[in-house]
Amino acid sequence: MKKIILFAAVLLTGINSTAVFAQAFKRNNFILNGGVGIGVGYGYRNFTAANLNHTSGDIYDIDLNYSAGVLFPVSAEYAISNKFGIGGSFQHGSYINTNANKSTANSFGLFGAFHFARKEKLELYTRLSVGLSFLNYVEDNSDYIYYSSTYNNITSTDGSFQYALKGGYVKPSFGMRLYFTQHIGFFADAGFGIYSLKTSQVETNTGTYDLPGKPMHLVMVNFELTTGLAVKF
Repeated sequence: MKKIILFAAVLLTGINSTAVFAQAFKRNNFILNGGVGIGVGYGYRNFTAANLNHTSGDIYDIDLNYSAGVLFPVSAEYAISNKFGIGGSFQHGSYINTNANKSTANSFGLFGAFHFARKEKLELYTRLSVGLSFLNYVEDNSDYIYYSSTYNNITSTDGSFQYALKGGYVKPSFGMRLYFTQHIGFFADAGFGIYSLKTSQVETNTGTYDLPGKPMHLVMVNFELTTGLAVKF
């Protein structure tokens, strides 16, 4: 009799375990992701500038550079079906460029996700995110003399120029979540972020100036790898 009771207990435990992890992603789930990551990429600036040997006029130069940074992503997703989810995201990034310039970005987005593989504890998905990004770009010890909209030199007593850029981005990505319990697990996500940002002003320690002609245009293509904690409700 004791053996029968023990067998029944083990069987019920197995059934309950299967029920808990029957499907890692299903309709009406709400999942929060939060973590840390890295971003490495390549970008160019198309901007209004004049080099040290130029004394007047409107020159549009292209500045190419590599960048690397630390990312802090947060996202929330709602499962509208057993395979599709929608949600919103926020990401803060802090970057260093090859020319020693620094930048920080705050990006807000919406996304749709397709969950193409759903196991007991594991899910795989693809995601497409679109949104707005706000980037603060700081250029120290510039090799350029910048001109304002009145073609006067833009002064900076400490050699620093700061730009507040904004624009849109699109990011396709591939990711996975692995759950340790019914509600707690971790995620890993890899994607390519394409950012297109502009500004028509530059700020120094002597004031804010309008740039002449076309606005400065910054385009970045970043490979972004993030990981962290996933909480499912």
